[in-house]
Amino acid sequence: MTTPMRIPALMAQAVNRTMSSPEWAAALGEPEERGWLLVQALCEELHPEGALWVPSVQALTAWLERGDRDERIRAEFDGRNYDQLARRHRLSKRQVRRIVDGPRRPEARSED
Repeated sequence: MTTPMRIPALMAQAVNRTMSSPEWAAALGEPEERGWLLVQALCEELHPEGALWVPSVQALTAWLERGDRDERIRAEFDGRNYDQLARRHRLSKRQVRRIVDGPRRPEARSED
């Protein structure tokens, strides 16, 4: 296990490696894509070490995809189509109700 003192060095390595990658160069002018590249690199660098609890890239990707799916379900909801949405998204009717009635993803802050 890595000591807490080593975490900044691991993070710096991940950032430096990412910023010199072809993927980083290809994402010029796309700040969201570059941000995602950095998140992936940090997760991959810190997760295997056990230095700090960080979700795996797969877990983070799944969480983001669920959020996107939930937003689509809310947009498709017409007030009474629980069954249709459950079938379309391979969920139970109860899960669809929880998504429709539950909290929404926080909006991204715009930089003014």
